[in-house]
Amino acid sequence: MAKSPPKAASADGATEASRSKPGAHKTSDQQRFTDFLRSRGYKSTPERQAIVDQVISSQEHFTVDDLYDELRRHGDRRVSRATIYRTLELLTESGLVNKIDWIGSTTHYEIAMADEHHDHFICTQCGQIYEFFSPTLEAVQDRVCEALGLTADDHTLKIEGIPNHCREQLAKGKATKSPAKGSCPFDFRFEASRAEGV
Repeated sequence: MAKSPPKAASADGATEASRSKPGAHKTSDQQRFTDFLRSRGYKSTPERQAIVDQVISSQEHFTVDDLYDELRRHGDRRVSRATIYRTLELLTESGLVNKIDWIGSTTHYEIAMADEHHDHFICTQCGQIYEFFSPTLEAVQDRVCEALGLTADDHTLKIEGIPNHCREQLAKGKATKSPAKGSCPFDFRFEASRAEGV
């Protein structure tokens, strides 16, 4: 069940691998999706291509609204939310995108990274999503499955809470700066690589 760990995350929680993937595989991912559409009898429209380009260049988890706003910010006003929903479903079906519907009330998406398993910590204060990998945690899950006579094909781990640094700031009475959703108001520096040595 254990797969290769993600690279160390930056302060915003994005992994080095997710940062390098968009440029490195953009053309092949675009072609893969175009081939997928053809195999299903769909056309690769300019609207779908704009969505795919934005998704492939994404470095973080995103929602439909995030994607819609980002397309608008880049001047693409022809793409509707309905087209985004439909295209994200096709991207999920094609294996290029993971649909994450267990992070709160809004569905999130992320670029699918082949053979790169990771778990999530979601800050209940600001909504920031931090990715991490722990070989020890993976081994414990494998042993539990083995003891129960189970074979896991996949698993999802979501931990919710507030980072200690942020909790300390809140205890000191420091008011949050009302950051954008998913952005830490206390500039917490997340180091995913620390989980690998636990």
